[in-house]
Amino acid sequence: NSFWPLIHGLAKHGVYLLEEDEVAVNHSVLAQTSPFRKGSHLALLDGLMTVYASSIVSVERVVKAVRRMSTFNPSRELPCGVEDSLLLWLNKVSGALCRQQREEAKRKLQDP
Repeated sequence: NSFWPLIHGLAKHGVYLLEEDEVAVNHSVLAQTSPFRKGSHLALLDGLMTVYASSIVSVERVVKAVRRMSTFNPSRELPCGVEDSLLLWLNKVSGALCRQQREEAKRKLQDP
């Protein structure tokens, strides 16, 4: 088995594998079994998740979803990437759920 296709494929998407100490991860490090280089494999998994998330999530799709549930001010809240988009979405979903719970609590107090 070779890790080169994975490493190369991630690099084509702009994802370069680095361990916590900023050392580049390569095939020989990933193929090593004794000792098992957990940090290198975690960097590989993180890279795979990053590319997958980037292929699923786009700023445009997140903004469209956010506008359906909440107010959105592009001059202040426009996300600049995938992670920023997901954080915006989570914040807006949390805000919408809080508003919904407050409204339900008010209705319960008004209708005994």
